[in-house]
Amino acid sequence: MLASHMANYSAGLHDSVASMIRVGERSGVRVQISHLTVTGREHWGAVSGALSLIDDAVARGVDVAADFYPYLAGSTNLSQTLPGWAVSGGWDALRKRMDDEAQRRRMREYLTPTVWEDFLLVSTGLFPELDGLRMTEAAARVDQEPADLALDLLAVCDPTIVAFGRSELDLLAVMRHPLTVLGSDGLAVDTFGVVGGPVPHPRFFGAFPALFQKYVRENPVLTLEEAGRKCTSAPAERVRLRDRGLLRPGLRGDVVVFDPLTIADRSTYEDSRRVPDGIVTVIRGGVEVARGGSVVAGARA
Repeated sequence: MLASHMANYSAGLHDSVASMIRVGERSGVRVQISHLTVTGREHWGAVSGALSLIDDAVARGVDVAADFYPYLAGSTNLSQTLPGWAVSGGWDALRKRMDDEAQRRRMREYLTPTVWEDFLLVSTGLFPELDGLRMTEAAARVDQEPADLALDLLAVCDPTIVAFGRSELDLLAVMRHPLTVLGSDGLAVDTFGVVGGPVPHPRFFGAFPALFQKYVRENPVLTLEEAGRKCTSAPAERVRLRDRGLLRPGLRGDVVVFDPLTIADRSTYEDSRRVPDGIVTVIRGGVEVARGGSVVAGARA
């Protein structure tokens, strides 16, 4: 399997999906498109065309599918806001271009129309006083235009950001598709603020509870059974984990017991290290490892 982020999730979404499909068609590998979405308000609606490309490829015999997470924002680095030519050749090349007045001005012109309110600084590393602020707020604090602040930051670091500006209709289209599964795209972060930066994306703590809270109970898009399958047996089957994903004698005892009436994502973009509600117990390999939102003492790592 080739599971990959694509080259472009905005204006070039369809070309990127077609490129992924060509790789699978020519090589024979199974293709998994990581969190199919489209960024930038001007590109909203493009997901339907991307799903049509996938459907056509499957009809030709190509093994291609996709995953999603139930949020209208992603997590990336500030450098992703720059045009491709600016970052070509890596960091040394970028910073040399920034030293050139004409090229820096060209970058600034490219960045100026950006909807900077859609970007939340998560971890700058060198400027902790800006962490947790929208780019517009951070720019006001240092008395700069957002584009200038972005270039100044990128001259010395590449901050982690949360990027908004996505359409819920696009998310729902991907969510409903029979070939998609849920994936948090998250890392193993803790609740203490040590791993994952000052304000990690809430999906690290709440992606799975959010699906059942928002799109099964509050705004029914999937049935409980459909959502459960997209979180368990479908992804296990997709990556060929033969010993888990179903409750069946002889398989690994990985079980999450939750209350469908109370399960809820409590993480926010500003306060993300919050455990969800409604999860009664978590059992891994037949051993209870969490209960009521807390790790059970003595649980194996």
